Amino acid sequence: MNDRQLDRPLNFRSFQPEDRGSIREICRLTAFRNQGYDTFFEDGELFADYWTEYYLKYEPDLCYVAEKGNRVVGYLLGCSNSSSYLDTLKKKILPRLLIKCLWRVLTLRYRRRKTYRYLRWLVLKSWREIPPIPAKRFPAHYHSNMLREASHRCGFSGLLIPFLDELEARGVSGLYGIVQEPEKGGIFSKLFSRSHSIGIQEEFFAEIPTDMYKDVLGDKRPMVNRIYASNIASYRKFVHYVSRRYRL
Repeated sequence: MNDRQLDRPLNFRSFQPEDRGSIREICRLTAFRNQGYDTFFEDGELFADYWTEYYLKYEPDLCYVAEKGNRVVGYLLGCSNSSSYLDTLKKKILPRLLIKCLWRVLTLRYRRRKTYRYLRWLVLKSWREIPPIPAKRFPAHYHSNMLREASHRCGFSGLLIPFLDELEARGVSGLYGIVQEPEKGGIFSKLFSRSHSIGIQEEFFAEIPTDMYKDVLGDKRPMVNRIYASNIASYRKFVHYVSRRYRL
């Protein structure tokens, strides 16, 4: 592969049904801060179902992909109404996934101890470690991931701009995002704090410590779940800032 191929810019377009497999694979590979889904949970099928099914099935018109050449290397899965998302997740998606997971536990399909430790954390603690979600004021959210080979090519901003354009066209007031980061030194925490210096600031922020890494991997470094939320115009300014400054 020559330098020209390596530097090929990314192409951004709307989701097509044939992208589903690529999106699910990228979801698995980039999970848990690019460590991969099986760092915590060995069932890649259920993992990808949980993180992609709602968006691809119920709001595919708010899903976008980044291509390098003819290969999908990143995605953004969007939601315009998080209350509807949570309701659909609880009533239509989670029950089926829970039945599948329980059957696989009972039939001893899972072989790794960390899978059982992860499931234990999910049942006992995960729901208590989610910050309050201001879904009425900031109804939209998105789930996005990019392969390492596509990093620093403005992939983050290239996927977000058409999503923000569509939200504005629909009259959506704002959006939020949840990230899991180290208590100190998280990349999103740094990006937001640096953007504050030029007058770009989120309208809502909350964080709650999480025991996921400690309970599953024995990693005692303090981790937190953080939520950031803002109106569409402010978030657009942030996207342009990280695009220009960091090529994200």
